[in-house]
Amino acid sequence: MSFLAPLFLLGAALIAGPLIFHLIRRATRNRVRFSATQFLRASRPRLQKRRSLQHPFLLFLRCLIIALLAFGFARPFFKHELPVPAREGKLRQTVVLLDESGSMRQTGVWERAQTRLMELLEGHSSDDQLSLLAVSNTVSHLLSHELWAKTPVPQRRALTRNILREREPGWGPTYLDQGMEAALVELDQMSEVSGENAEKSIVVVSDFGGGARLSGLAGYDWPVGCVVRLESVGGMETGNVGVQWLGWLKTANSGISARLQLIGSGEGQSVILQAFDAENGMPKGDEQSVYLPGGSKRVALYPFAAAPSRPVKLTIRGDPHPYDDQFWIAPKRVRQASIHYIGSAAADDPGQSRFYLERATAGWEDPLLKVEDVSESLDPKPADLVILEGDPLPGQRSALETFLSEGGIGLYLLTDSDQLPFIQSLIGETGWKLNLTSRDYALLGEIDFQHELFNIFADPRYSNFSNIRFWDTPSIQVPKNSRARVLAQFDDETAALVEIPVGKGRLYLWSGEWTPQASQWVLSSKFVPWLQRLMEQALGGPKRPSMIQVGEANRLSRGKTVTWRRLGSNTHEPSPPRRPGIYGMSEGDSSHWVAVNLPPQESFLEPLSQADWENLGAPLNPRESLASEQSKEEVIRFRTSAELESQQKVWRWFLLIAALTLAVESLVAILISKREGTEVPV
Repeated sequence: MSFLAPLFLLGAALIAGPLIFHLIRRATRNRVRFSATQFLRASRPRLQKRRSLQHPFLLFLRCLIIALLAFGFARPFFKHELPVPAREGKLRQTVVLLDESGSMRQTGVWERAQTRLMELLEGHSSDDQLSLLAVSNTVSHLLSHELWAKTPVPQRRALTRNILREREPGWGPTYLDQGMEAALVELDQMSEVSGENAEKSIVVVSDFGGGARLSGLAGYDWPVGCVVRLESVGGMETGNVGVQWLGWLKTANSGISARLQLIGSGEGQSVILQAFDAENGMPKGDEQSVYLPGGSKRVALYPFAAAPSRPVKLTIRGDPHPYDDQFWIAPKRVRQASIHYIGSAAADDPGQSRFYLERATAGWEDPLLKVEDVSESLDPKPADLVILEGDPLPGQRSALETFLSEGGIGLYLLTDSDQLPFIQSLIGETGWKLNLTSRDYALLGEIDFQHELFNIFADPRYSNFSNIRFWDTPSIQVPKNSRARVLAQFDDETAALVEIPVGKGRLYLWSGEWTPQASQWVLSSKFVPWLQRLMEQALGGPKRPSMIQVGEANRLSRGKTVTWRRLGSNTHEPSPPRRPGIYGMSEGDSSHWVAVNLPPQESFLEPLSQADWENLGAPLNPRESLASEQSKEEVIRFRTSAELESQQKVWRWFLLIAALTLAVESLVAILISKREGTEVPV
């Protein structure tokens, strides 16, 4: 007989308890009470002689109960033959994951990684399956298991060396979780070819810098028996300083400063910052010495006399690892646009819509807006916005039609049904009506929060429009089969805001004026952000950042055709940049500088701890537990024993006999208690 949890057998030591209790003489065998005994002192129980036990049968029952419980909780089973497959000669399936992120550019790290990778290939037999992947912000398949199997054994080492000769570390972030996911897929493909009976392992060759991403490993369903091996090739010197961009900061002396966050790892050190013109190499500022404690972050300001109009290269001196000692800064770009106002309202009249339009846009830094009063000719640029509060002049109508048809954005404040003929002729539809209502006030009912004008309010914290009242607002009746889209409705189901396509552009119809007398809309906290969204729509969308990290260039294209030109080159390429530097981004007729930098987490070289992997459940040994040191044979024996024990369930019989013995013990104890408790009459 064997036990699945033999430590519970130690519970049998509790048998000593009944033995001690039965050695204590608590009372005489026959108790006789006399009236005079109340004047005597009670004596303590005395231990009897070792050879004399009180009630031995009762003692036997109690000891038997404890023993049965101990044996039951130890989960006994009858051991059968437990075969363990031999490890020698067993097929091995290995996926090697090579880190090619920016931090692998540390001095000597890439060379050690290649050497270690070649050493790993030495121990594989001719039948073993192996695949080689490279990971940074993307995963690349360098050597598939099919190619490995087709290559003759003597040529495999040369094949791998030739593949590595053409590789070098990239500049992207370290997404180890993404690489591990690809490695698991590769193991599944190997199992489809050779079956499941193989030793599976994933070998990660990396510097394991602290900026590596592992969060995606949480909740992975690891294959049974899979092992993850970590082969660290980290640098000998961990001291390093990197830079992260925080933005521009205006100073009190009318200057401007680049706001930077310095990231340190290893021991504390002093470094020197200095900016240069990225095109001609001329200094753009003085040297600035900064001390950074080890393993910390610090905000530093690098001052400029004025916002740079040309690209800037910021250098770091005094850092043992030069791969991240250059930081690129693009010129500060401010979009400029105009709002063309067509109407008769004065800009300084608080009772007119233009007064609140001027104040809502005052102080905008990006885009930098200017409200222009259109009295005669209308000549808007593609990024401008046209707001109408009255019918345009005959000379302005053709310019407005051309502007909208070519993709422009216009907004019409409807206050009178006399405005409808021009709108119907502009959009090519009839049947539109504008009715005055006699309601006390209206509230916004349904709002299309999927539309780009309202999606910033989609969060439940900001989607409440019920406290905005509308008084002097007409109701818009949209004809059936119209191309118009109602974006907002009043609570009486009449339209408050309508969008109508006109050529490539769009015309919005707003019910009522933008004045406090008409509604609380212009005084609400939602008016300015809504107006900003309208202006961004006219500008083609939110501002594209001019400072990005390697691997983020694709998000700037927005699905449009974009070309890139590296600083100092005349060649335009459609592929996004993959290394740090200054690039000219061209889209249609517009272009601007974009600074591409190394991800800041790649500058943090403090290595990941084994506990980081352990907490995410990575199986760093055959038991799939980092705390255990059991071998694969022990794991297989444990699982087989557990299966036998669950099938036999011998523990049930021990607990059943213990329960019956407990019932007999209780009955015997009651009989003895009655016999010893008989009183002798005085």
